[in-house]
Order: sequence, then C-alpha cells, then structure tokens
Amino acid sequence: MNRLLTMFAVVSSAAIGCGDSGDGTGGSGAEGGAGGSGGGGVECPGSDVVCAEGERCLAGVDGSFVGCTATCGADSSCGDTLCCAPGASCDAGSCTLADLVLSPISATDVTFSTIDVAEDACEVTSGCVAGPGRRLAVHFSVTVTNEGAGALQLGAPEDSPLFQADFCEDSYVLPHMFRARLSKDGQMVREGMLDARCVASGTGFDCAAQGIAPGASTAQPDAACDFIDATDLESGAYELEVTVNPDGLIAESNLANNATSVTIDFPACDGTICGGTCCPAGFECDADVCLVPDLTISGPAAEATLTFSHQSFLADSCEVHEGCVAGSGRRHLLQFESRIENHGPGHLNHGIEANNPLFELDECHGHYHFLDFSDYKLVDDTGAVVAQGHKQSFCIVDISPLDQGNPAPHGQPPPGSSGCNFLSAGWADVYGVGTPCQWVDVTGVPEGDYTLVLAVNPLGKVVEGDVSNNTVEIAVHVPEDTPCVPEPEICGDFIDQDCDDIPDNGCQVCFPFPETCGDGVDDNCNGVADDGCTPLSGTDTCATAGELTDSMSYSAEITAATQNDVALPCGGAGRDVFFHFTLLAEEVVYLSSFQSDMDTTMALYAGGACGAAPIECSADACGPTNGTHLAARLAAGDYYVVVKAQDADATGMVRIKYEHSAVGDGPVIQDPGLYEGDTSGAPIPVQSVCGPESPQDDYYVAMCPASSITVSSCGLTTFPMTLKIAPKATDQTEFQCSVGLPGCQSDPNGATLTYYAWDAEGSLGAITVGGEAPISQGPYTLFVKF
Repeated sequence: MNRLLTMFAVVSSAAIGCGDSGDGTGGSGAEGGAGGSGGGGVECPGSDVVCAEGERCLAGVDGSFVGCTATCGADSSCGDTLCCAPGASCDAGSCTLADLVLSPISATDVTFSTIDVAEDACEVTSGCVAGPGRRLAVHFSVTVTNEGAGALQLGAPEDSPLFQADFCEDSYVLPHMFRARLSKDGQMVREGMLDARCVASGTGFDCAAQGIAPGASTAQPDAACDFIDATDLESGAYELEVTVNPDGLIAESNLANNATSVTIDFPACDGTICGGTCCPAGFECDADVCLVPDLTISGPAAEATLTFSHQSFLADSCEVHEGCVAGSGRRHLLQFESRIENHGPGHLNHGIEANNPLFELDECHGHYHFLDFSDYKLVDDTGAVVAQGHKQSFCIVDISPLDQGNPAPHGQPPPGSSGCNFLSAGWADVYGVGTPCQWVDVTGVPEGDYTLVLAVNPLGKVVEGDVSNNTVEIAVHVPEDTPCVPEPEICGDFIDQDCDDIPDNGCQVCFPFPETCGDGVDDNCNGVADDGCTPLSGTDTCATAGELTDSMSYSAEITAATQNDVALPCGGAGRDVFFHFTLLAEEVVYLSSFQSDMDTTMALYAGGACGAAPIECSADACGPTNGTHLAARLAAGDYYVVVKAQDADATGMVRIKYEHSAVGDGPVIQDPGLYEGDTSGAPIPVQSVCGPESPQDDYYVAMCPASSITVSSCGLTTFPMTLKIAPKATDQTEFQCSVGLPGCQSDPNGATLTYYAWDAEGSLGAITVGGEAPISQGPYTLFVKF
C-alpha cells in the first residue's frame, strides 16, 4: 500500500493572526468559506501575501503565510480569513501550534524478539520488514508530549486528510508518524518508518477524534509495526534514534526537539530473541518466556544421606575404567544421594543420544552417558581438591515431583531417543546411595574437616535459565580410614565384607566366564560343562536350522561358503545362521550372542518361515560389545532365530545362549525407563526371602554382560516396598534384597537396589516387588536403569 509522504504543512510560529483590510464579510459553512470581501481583498499579516476577495490566507510549513486558498476544510478553517496547517488548532481566530517532544528513551524501553512473518502479514504490506520469514525485531516505546501552546488537532480519521485507510490493519493510520534509525560507529545501518493508529491524549481527545492537548501525553507506537527490522545485523553496540513527525508534515512550533536516542547492546543469538533475551536454537519461546530448564542439586538430600563405606573393585571393572575410583582393590568411599531438580520453565531435553556431543557411548556399560552432567569433589580449607568424584550420569528421568501435592505434568521425550535423558520441568531425578559411581573416592584422605562440593552442569554445556544455583557445599568430617573389619558376606553385591579380598567369597555363587572347551568344567555356570563347544551342523538355511532344546549354549560356524540369505530390519551386512526351537506352553525366552567371534545382529521369527517380518530384532543391545541379546514372552509354538554377522566378510563361530522357562506372568522389561504396576490383590508367595510374605509383582529383564542394574521406587510408591533382583530368573538362589540397605532419603516407603551382573553371556534376570508388611500393597512406579 503506498504511503502519502507529502500531506502536511508545518508552521513554525506558535500563533498566526490575520485581519482583513476590506469591507467584506467572512465566509461560513462546514467547508469553510470565502475570505473577507470588498475593499481590495485580504492582507495576510506579517507577510506580503494578499488574498483576493473570497480567498483565505493559507498557513505554510515555515510559519508564514505561503499563499491563498479558495476553500478550506472544516478542521483547518479559523475565523473568517485563515486556513491553518494540518495539526494546528484554532484559538480566538488564530492558528496555534503544538510542540511534540519525545521523552528520553532508556535501554529498558527497548526489547528484542524474533518473529515469524507471513507473506501476507501487515508488517510486509506496510513495508516495515524487508520480507517474510523469521525476522529480528527491535521493539521500543516512547512517550509523546505536547509542550506547545496549542493542541495537536488531528481530527476524525475518516474525515482527515492526514489519515489513510489501512485495509490490512482494518483501521485508519497516520502514515510515517515515527522514524527509527539504527546506527553503528556513526553510520546509519537500518531505518524504519512507523505508522500510528490512535494518537490521543485522552484529555478531550480519543481514537474517534484524535489529538493531544497542551501538556498531555500519549504512549506510542501502537500500530502493527512497533519495531525496526534488524535482521542480519551483527551483534554489538548500536544507537537507536526515534523521531516523531520526521517529515515535518504536521504543524509544530519547534521541530528541533522531536528526536530521542539511546545506545543499545545488540545480543549475539543463534536462536530467537525471547522476552528481550536470547532463547537458544532448539528451545521454544512461549509468551516471551524461553522454555529452558533450570537445574539445581539438592544439598539437604545429599547431606541427609552422607555415609562412608568400603568396596572392592577389580582392575577391569567399569568403576575403574570410568575413573569413579582412583584404583582397584579396597576403596574408602563417601556416598550420598544425588537429587537433580529441574525448576523449569522448560524440560531438560537434548534429543537423540547418537551423534550428540553431549553424550558418549560407554563401552563398559554399553549405554550412553550424559557427559559432564554432574561433578563431585572434596576440598580442604584452602580450596585445594583432595578427592575428585566422577559421576557419568545415565538415564535422567522423572523420579520425584518437586510439588508432591500437585505434580507437574510429564513432558514427552523426542522420538528416536532412549527416553533416558529427559527431565520434565517440576521433577527431580534421584541417584540413591548404592548407585554405581555415586560417591567420592576418599581413599588415603587424612581424617579431618572438609567441604563436599556438588555441582550440576558444572561446565555449562546444558543451556539453562540460571546457572548461579548449580553448586552446593556441604561440611564433611572424613573419619580415619581404618583397616577392614571382617563381617558376614552379603551375597550378590560383589563387595568384600569379610576382608579376604574376594567379593562374595563363601556365598556358593558361581561367577560365570566363557566356556573353556575340553576342560570338563561348567565355566559359564549354567550346569552344563563345555556346552556350545561342538558346532551344530547344517545351520546355514532356515530349512536346516539347528535345534535348540535345553537351556544352555550352542554354536554354529559361519564360513566363506555360508550365504547371506535374510535381510534383517535391525541391520547386519554379513552371512547368517539359523536356529529353531519349540515351546509346548507359554514361556519367557532369552537369547544372546555375546560370545561369538564377530559382532552380530539377531532376529526372532514366529511360525514356520524365516522370510516374514520378525517379532523381535536386536542389534547392539548392550553397546559396542560384540553381539546382542533379546528377551520375550512367547506363546506355545515353533520359532526360528537368525543370527547375522554385522560385517559382510566376517567368518567364525557364532555362540548363542538359549534360556527358556515357564516363570511367572510378569512383563519383560526391554528398555530402561519407568514401569507402572499395582500389587493390590497380587499373589502372595509361600515363602519370601526379602521380608514377610506379601502381595508381589515379578518382572523379567535381559541383563547385559558385566554390568549393573538399578531399580528404584523413590517417590514413586504408595506403600512400604521391598525389592529383590536375581540375575537368573530360572534359578533365583542368587539374589540381593533392598532390606537393610540405604533407602530413599526423601521417601521412607521407597526402595532402591543396584545389582552387579557378571555373566559374560548375559542372562534373563528377575525383579520382584514386595511389601515390608503382609498388608503392604498398592500402585507404584519403578525406575529401572541398566
């Protein structure tokens, strides 16, 4: 829409009077009238202009009379002989002028935002943005005051020549009422002209009859374009200058005081400007609020759970590999609960873990770690670090609501992520005492007083709204590290309680290792010596698949002559071998290929064919270690297993572990995360090894080789709970209970338990949920990490 750029005349004197020199009479009527008549016309005072009979003196933009006019609009006519300039008012037969002044503008009057402009938006049609799309806007507000002797008289928009209809805004506008300029180092880099819709002081004026009374003010601008387009400008310091009536088309007594300016700091931002600050890329701006998280670590939760303990670690343990302890053997540990809270307003959500610089796939545990998410250290009174913790966070999820009475709604992890590194606003993630690496190794630290410094997001890699609340300090007295005092072994925790440097010694626990063929020893602890040492024959086609019968290990050989027969949806470019088993009733089945000579993928098919879509397909289930595994509850029937080499040219022995059992009807846990249940009315066992007999639920889980599994109900249960983990669901003589172990600091009903699994072939584990009393039952949620 074209703008009218030359509409007004400016008069520079505050009052212009004009008498007539003839005998004529003044004009009248709504449209004004002719000037005085007779006697030689009208002399315009203070000038050489003489108007003919029937004409009026026309006030010009320079404060003098610039000519004569035969007609004059009703809003401009003054007395019998004058026609005032647009914006001037008539007072006692004289044209009086306003003086528009902008109040000083400050940096607080200026905000930045990123806006999305549609192609047909008013901002585009009015020309205040250079084009559609995402634009960076510098918003400002000014106060316009009339310091002149006369009122600013703009009139009714529909009748005044000052206004024009703006069909985009569906209103009349006063074109180019303001000009905004951005300058850098004295050079103008951007200019914008802004319209006004309603210039009314409210003292005798409103939007229907606009103007500003002497001494009155109005806040502007008020049209769709209340900003200057700063898209593509570099960050840095700029001068913003705003001018009212920049073209001098409205009558004023003084144009020299129409501008105001301020220096603004233009922010560097790779995302959007939200509420005046930078909202980084990937985060939503909602109602001028950038939805980023605000993380804190709870000092009270850590302080209430401080405890010292000893644990023994093998040289090749994950704790040594990850630097959680400074060495192998018996270590003195300062343990505590880590409660990470997200106070919002946004969720902690950093997307898919794969190829993400914030995450690292840990080869020991076989899952992603959130790098540098938390930091623990012990410092002395000089601030020197005497012991450094190193907690690699994994599976950060909603465990405990910050408002127990009114929990915030859960957010939704992005598609394709594990769902294990997402913390909703208003929720806390809890790493209880006993979680691997949830400690500071204080071995060798002299007895004395120290400060435990805990920090979340210590390097600022996670975008937050506030990082000033990320660190807490707790006074700690480290006791003397006394020699080991023998105590009865707690079987299954792989801790040396009896001080013989052999964890779980005397527990009659078999520690599984890969079979050593030909030694006649049951190395893998499945009750069968040398199983899987003799390869099955004829396994290179589905029709001649090798038979799996008993729960044990089997093998088949991939040679250069083996074909690549089946394409699996979970990958694998190499040759494949086939196995078959039959179930006579519903059972839970576990299959793994970790002891194969090459990396493999695996698929499970139901029925009599290997070419249909598999019911399960698994690749790298435990990280980059060779092989994979799967667990599933299957109905009676025939099933085929395809094991495929990952690499096209790989050859060697495929070793598959097969376990099947008609265990309870509990669900099979496939992935880390939250699992809901309810023990109300559940079966009560004849005998319980973890407390009194009470209603209980069972779960089954595929356990990775040489790894840990943590189960917690902290803040997630309605009744006093017990937990049991057994690494073998089919033979639960080996287990660990939560009873007697440190519980949940913030929830006396909750339980937490970590178990270390050592089977090199992986196993089908079992989780049992029970109650601390025979009547303890109800709904709950389990948090499972592995």
